[in-house]
Amino acid sequence: MKISEIMEEIRRKTNVLTIEEWILEEDIEEVIYDQEGAERENALYFEKASEVMSLTKAAVFFFVLEEQREMLRPVLKKMKKEGRSYCVFPLSLYKEIYEVVKELMWMELKSDRFILEVVADVLKGETLDVVLGKMEKRLKNPLIVIDAGFKIIGWSKGIEVTDPIWSVNIGRGYCSYEFIKEVHKIEALSPFPNSSEPFEVVCTASPNRKICTKIYDKGILVAYVILLDLHGTDAGYRRILKQSAGVLCEVLKKSEHHGQLFASQKESLFLDLLRGENGEHMDHRLNMHSLHFTKPKLLLSVLPAKHLLDLSAEGHLREKLKEIFPMAFICEEEGLLYILCEEEEGGKLCEKTEKKLSDLTLNGVENIIISRKIQKSEEVRVAFHEISRVREAAEMIGENKYLYYFQEYMIYVLLLEIEKGTWNRFVHPALDILKNFDGHTQGELYKTLETYLSCESQMLHTAEKLSIHRNSLSYRLNRIIELTGISLDSEVERFSLRISFRIDRLATGIESKHKVLSYT
Repeated sequence: MKISEIMEEIRRKTNVLTIEEWILEEDIEEVIYDQEGAERENALYFEKASEVMSLTKAAVFFFVLEEQREMLRPVLKKMKKEGRSYCVFPLSLYKEIYEVVKELMWMELKSDRFILEVVADVLKGETLDVVLGKMEKRLKNPLIVIDAGFKIIGWSKGIEVTDPIWSVNIGRGYCSYEFIKEVHKIEALSPFPNSSEPFEVVCTASPNRKICTKIYDKGILVAYVILLDLHGTDAGYRRILKQSAGVLCEVLKKSEHHGQLFASQKESLFLDLLRGENGEHMDHRLNMHSLHFTKPKLLLSVLPAKHLLDLSAEGHLREKLKEIFPMAFICEEEGLLYILCEEEEGGKLCEKTEKKLSDLTLNGVENIIISRKIQKSEEVRVAFHEISRVREAAEMIGENKYLYYFQEYMIYVLLLEIEKGTWNRFVHPALDILKNFDGHTQGELYKTLETYLSCESQMLHTAEKLSIHRNSLSYRLNRIIELTGISLDSEVERFSLRISFRIDRLATGIESKHKVLSYT
């Protein structure tokens, strides 16, 4: 406990005015009343001026009659020079202040015992709700836990939150902009302590005191605990709040719902964008991390090879990606790495970047899917869904490429949004005719037409791709026209056929997958 906290409690209980004081932020571990104890550091010593000691290591509360003040002057001067705290009270308050400090130290001891009980609960595997409920009961006030981005991730539910602002905050899941602004004001005005020392946030819109402490993991801020002072606090609340930070950190680590808290704030922001989080707080967080959409962005989904699933290898891959995209946001979600970077050339990456990414095959990357252009923060979630569909479609049609651009697979994404049972309605009847003919004759007319259309109706290119002579290709195309009645000169019909082949490939891929699953 710090001397400033002891002084705060004395003033709260007695309204006393000190005669003179020099208070530093010293930690006090015990209160002593004998001269031998006065030689111990981190102790608070009570002394009457008539029995003053010339040498002491402890911080000292002196009690004097008004006419005895001068006899303390040399001692006080020495203590100030040595950087030790002191406070001089009227002698008449000796007993009253003694009782306040005694009660305070007893409350601190009880607080330590309470925290040990909570630690035992955490070791048993109790949830965040259970731990917060127990703390609420002891502190007689509701507690709220928010992440470093001011999103509410938990609160105690035994005492009704009657504060109108915080009732709304809990309902929508985020802190008010005013609270966020006041926290940042405190950070800007003075060096914000990288510790769990409680501090008060004053918001005029909210009528109740808000005492906060910070939760750190390996020196990184992951969350805040807020005590909403609705019913007053006792002397031990600060110690409980301070020590609860480490306990709650362990609870959050063990929770499968709060793993992202232990990523960086930048990574947490990116994950929230992927998951579609929004609201007034989001603009503030975007500005705080300089994530602006004045220039279009691209979302990349990276599938690491199975042997990279151990964390150290995945960390190495992250470093390689950071070298290629030094200003990008990178995070991990469901076994995939996601990158949010700026568009380079007309909705794509430039050739140089593509080459660097292709070199990552040596570092254990299976493939990378690249989204359409993203021009607003809300579009990140849409792009996340779309490139997930591209990966699904590529697997179904059996494609094995390294880089997939969303634009090339838009039709498949569209189809996956439509009920699968209706797909055959959009397939040109010519395809069934060719498949049946090939089945009876072991021919390749289906493949010939698909290749011809994919080669933009160029005879030479098609013949080379099929490894046949141009005359053989002409014969096959004439036979296709004869069997199906299609017009390969019609741009509309060629477009319809190209779409039909894509639908058919996707449907065939799903059927094959179902057959394998049924066989298994």
